[in-house]
Amino acid sequence: MADFDAIFLNAVKLLEAGDFHEAAVAGGSAYATVGRRDLRKAIPCCTLLSKAYFRLDDRLRANMYLSEALSMCKRDPFDTELANAAIFSVLAELYELLGDKAGEEQMLQEYLQRMKGIVGDEHVATSDCYHLLAGFYVRSSDLSNAIVSAEKSCNIRVAHGGLENELSAQSLYTLGLIYRLAGNLEKASKTFLDAVAARTACFGPSSLEVAEAQISAGFTAQQTQQIPLASQMYEQAFATRSAVLGPENKATIEAFNLLDFLRHKRATTPQKNIQNIL
Repeated sequence: MADFDAIFLNAVKLLEAGDFHEAAVAGGSAYATVGRRDLRKAIPCCTLLSKAYFRLDDRLRANMYLSEALSMCKRDPFDTELANAAIFSVLAELYELLGDKAGEEQMLQEYLQRMKGIVGDEHVATSDCYHLLAGFYVRSSDLSNAIVSAEKSCNIRVAHGGLENELSAQSLYTLGLIYRLAGNLEKASKTFLDAVAARTACFGPSSLEVAEAQISAGFTAQQTQQIPLASQMYEQAFATRSAVLGPENKATIEAFNLLDFLRHKRATTPQKNIQNIL
């Protein structure tokens, strides 16, 4: 198997380097050395070949190798239940690459059902399945299911790790974005503020991660006419980005422009309407 390892590693390097034709040739050679005798080695070969042929615009072969990988994965070839479940998330990525939404959703649901059977529906590991499903539903413009999945993922992570947890911070920010996409600005505003608090606990108050969440919190506050809150968020984000990235960075300029717009809006608002903004 030393020959397999060397050939397959070379195929991976070629794929990463963008030499898709040679990656397909090397991947095919690696696959030929094991065939279906060792599914744990054959599956990575098939997934690599599927990616390579997709990049070569040969969808027929890309789908053929993906189908081969799927048939092998259904035989639970790995040593642990967790590994046999996780491989379906890899297949979901390939279906996404091929633009097969039905196949992608099927793989993600298979991953979820297997994880629920192994560790239960409220386990942190299962929250990853819901997080991936939320992303799939957003890309599919199914915001109703995206919210259900994102809320489930977020609730599990916060229940297990509290706000001082990177997974919680990730889920809160994602959920805020989905709420805003769906037009639920009140929930989005509250969730973004929770994301700011979570990221502050995880990364520190002057981190770029916090600044990103502050920009989103500020923009949503601006949409809901919470102008003082929006100004506060923009000011803090601008200060952080200016200090970390420098004043000429695009992200710093973005924060400045948002803040400057609010200042200009305040300056040009008739006095009788000031109280509605402040």
